Amino acid sequence: MPARFLRRAAVPALTAALLAAGATEAAAAPRVVDARLTPRAVHQGQQARLRVVVATPGTVRVTLDLRRRGRLVRMWINAVPVEGDRVSVKLPRRLLRGRYVVSTVSIDANGVWSRTVKRSLRVLPRR
Repeated sequence: MPARFLRRAAVPALTAALLAAGATEAAAAPRVVDARLTPRAVHQGQQARLRVVVATPGTVRVTLDLRRRGRLVRMWINAVPVEGDRVSVKLPRRLLRGRYVVSTVSIDANGVWSRTVKRSLRVLPRR
């Protein structure tokens, strides 16, 4: 229950208990804490790596979408299990030239999804 609906003066012990219960649920929700893409621009044939830090163990779903004429075309999708709080995902080497959107979602054991975190990747012509 949101804090604005609780009257602190009426029942302070109940208010504290409800606020504490809501805080623990929010902390346990799946969340992508950090997603780093290195390097952010690669030449064709080179490989980029995505390092993801999550709040809870579960699965990280990574999708790679190519921007074509104002639309996104799904090129690659991968689900990686996370046992601790971080995972490293190698992106494929064989990608077409262009700008990609790398989307990352954390999924916990109950099937609850986190917000999507997006990063951009550029694939340049082969050297």
